[in-house]
Amino acid sequence: DLLRSDLNAVLDLKVPLKFTKGRKADIKRGNKHTDITNDFSYLSAAYAVIYNNISTRHAAEPVHALNELKELYDSANDNVELWTALNPKGVVEAAVILFVYNQISVHTQYIGSTEVGRKSAALDSLIASLIQNYVDLGYNHLSFGISNNRDGSLNEGLYRYKRSFGAKGKVMKVFSTVV
Repeated sequence: DLLRSDLNAVLDLKVPLKFTKGRKADIKRGNKHTDITNDFSYLSAAYAVIYNNISTRHAAEPVHALNELKELYDSANDNVELWTALNPKGVVEAAVILFVYNQISVHTQYIGSTEVGRKSAALDSLIASLIQNYVDLGYNHLSFGISNNRDGSLNEGLYRYKRSFGAKGKVMKVFSTVV
């Protein structure tokens, strides 16, 4: 039985990138104020940013606890990455935790930003940097994940944000099975 249909935003990394005009301007602004890192040692600070973002903006909690992400990284560190945008003082203003699949696809499991990071476009700069990294490495797709609210309705602002990087919608059907 079909339980629900979710809308996933997927970026094809094999075609020329088409960021919207507004997104390009935000990326340029963000590049002036942030230093982008791919370094799991920032996990505790990044998790605090992500947790706060999810709890305050979406009234939810991350699926994984901090210690679970540490364990996941320790057991599969080639498949879990943490990207951060640091302000000039070295403080995490935006973070993305990615799951990497078979050197073909990448999935953004968690995305978050502080209020300062939103104002300085740190997340835009961060996402553009990680997209370019995976293009350069020859990956095929980057999944931004679903844009549905808990009740199944579309979070239009979130979906529009993901599309501003050139992502396209892909419907994911979730079924129940009897085992």
